Amino acid sequence: MAIAHDPYEVGPPVDHGWATTALHSMLSKEASSEELKSVWTTAALVLKGYDAVPVELKILLDRLFVTYHDSIRLERRHRLAYLGWSEEEYERGYKIVDNTGRELSRWSRWRDPTETIRTFVKYPCTQEIALNMLDELERRDDEESLIDYGSNRKRARKKQTRTVPCPEPGCTRMCRSQAELAIHRNSHTKERPFKCPWNT
Repeated sequence: MAIAHDPYEVGPPVDHGWATTALHSMLSKEASSEELKSVWTTAALVLKGYDAVPVELKILLDRLFVTYHDSIRLERRHRLAYLGWSEEEYERGYKIVDNTGRELSRWSRWRDPTETIRTFVKYPCTQEIALNMLDELERRDDEESLIDYGSNRKRARKKQTRTVPCPEPGCTRMCRSQAELAIHRNSHTKERPFKCPWNT
């Protein structure tokens, strides 16, 4: 029978000098009750009410759990259960069944994790990663807005308010601009200022 292994377990440092001791003290940190409360509040932001966790948030939360492993080891299973997750579901990053036991075919997951990623900036162990993720998300948003600009121009034009009235008596047409009004006035004068190059 195999013994279950805790993937977050950080054993005592093997005496290989100062580097091993420093690494162990970096990965494992005794925390105050305020720090622990903050860690579990952040975990609740990521997990409570969701069936799947975006990779970015999973990476940050894993780093936080590893850093505070010694302090949270005993209560981790209980706290995850309170948030609606089992240890296996958390390790996987998504649930297979909901809390009633029904198999899930759709997952409620984060649409935009930006604000939650910002909460990880306050922890020294996740600060650099969170800042890099925020920079990447901002860069991606900038690229998407450039791509969307071309496809959204027509929609943006339709949203413009019509503030230029047609001066023809009896016409109630409102135009978006003077240029649009000039084109519209041709419908009153029956003027066709442009000749079709195909009609010779």
